[in-house]
Amino acid sequence: MKFILMVFFSSLTLVSTSFSQSNDSIPINDDSEIRKNALYLEYAGNAPSMSVNFERMIHHQSPFSIFSRIGFGVDVVNLNEGNLFVPSVPLEITATFGKHKHFMEFGMGATTFLSKMPMWSSALYDYNTNIDSLNYEVYFLFVPRIGYRFESKKGWLFRAAYTPILYNSSILEDNYQTNFGISFGKKF
Repeated sequence: MKFILMVFFSSLTLVSTSFSQSNDSIPINDDSEIRKNALYLEYAGNAPSMSVNFERMIHHQSPFSIFSRIGFGVDVVNLNEGNLFVPSVPLEITATFGKHKHFMEFGMGATTFLSKMPMWSSALYDYNTNIDSLNYEVYFLFVPRIGYRFESKKGWLFRAAYTPILYNSSILEDNYQTNFGISFGKKF
């Protein structure tokens, strides 16, 4: 499973670099420019709680664009013995369809996280576990995305999406979790 994920994201990286262009903006017929980069804060979404993300447009041909993103998130799980800090790195490839300011967004991502437990809800089942006796391990989540994207003329960005979490777990409740994400940031 880890090998498949590594091949998947290596392929995405190669595709994104092949589509990238050397200039930072693409001129449009009406002399305006498309901002290719974005920095935004996302609540929930691909990360467990909150994440800071950098996004880059890797292809644009109106009304279709492709974006790749990387972020850093952290979650804190409260247990009897103390808090468990769970850092995560959400990665995603997203395609948008639309014109002007309003876009539909479809994507697929994976989130790598470092934890002493396989999934956050596992803490509910192992609430009395001594977390100091466990070692940190790397885990992966698959996170598809379908949502709405708004880009203002001044570069402000708002995203709202349905982002279910798909996870291969022995705990049935962890295999699929309904999740939503909201992002706000700035394009540059």
